[in-house]
Amino acid sequence: MITAPQREQDADDRPRSFETIDGDVVMYDRSNPEAWIQSSAAIDFEDIWSTGSP
Repeated sequence: MITAPQREQDADDRPRSFETIDGDVVMYDRSNPEAWIQSSAAIDFEDIWSTGSP
C-alpha cells in the first residue's frame, strides 16, 4: 500500500471548534463551510491513547 506523505499543516488548515451555550461542541473546517459536525458528547483522545484502548 502506497500512501502520500503528510504535509505540515498550517494553523489555518486545522479544524476549529467551539462550544454552544447548550454545551454541544461544533467542529468545522474554515476552508469548507459545508464541513461541520455538532455533538453533545466528546472524547478526550489523550485518555484513550494513554489506556491503549482502540
